[in-house]
Amino acid sequence: MKRVELIQFNSELLKRLQKAGVKIDDWQYASIVDDYHKMLKDGHKRTYAIIKLAEKYKISERCVYDLLRRLCEDCKVVADG
Repeated sequence: MKRVELIQFNSELLKRLQKAGVKIDDWQYASIVDDYHKMLKDGHKRTYAIIKLAEKYKISERCVYDLLRRLCEDCKVVADG
């Protein structure tokens, strides 16, 4: 299968994800939200959790903050017109 075929096959889903503000690389960080909430539930401070998640996912602390903000906000899907 060629890339263009994969895109064409999933075009409706890709359009909806784009309208909802989902970035294509977000899939690889979906578990970061679960890890973050688990750490907070276990009694860790927010800053400590951010530092540990940055190390675990090999990204910057700023990136962890941005990912958590983006992935936890509500989708604002535009109705098809």
